Amino acid sequence: MVKFLKGVLALILFVLMAFGLSAKMIDTVWTRTFGGKEFDCGYSVQQTDDGGYIVAGHTYIYGESDIYLVKTD
Repeated sequence: MVKFLKGVLALILFVLMAFGLSAKMIDTVWTRTFGGKEFDCGYSVQQTDDGGYIVAGHTYIYGESDIYLVKTD
C-alpha cells in the first residue's frame, strides 16, 4: 500500500513539474527537505496568518517513531 501511494505521489509530482517547467523555470533557492532516511509522513498542512505553512506528521527511524511540526515561510 505504501509503495502504491509513493508511486501515485511521484506521478502527481512529475505531472505538476512538467506543467511548471513548460511555463517557467522552477526557482529552487527556497527548496528544503524535512525528515529522515526512512518512513516520514505529513498528515496535515495548514496556511498560517503570516502566509507560511505548518505541517504535522510523524517519522519512523531506527525502530522508533516521533511526531513533528514544521513551520515554513
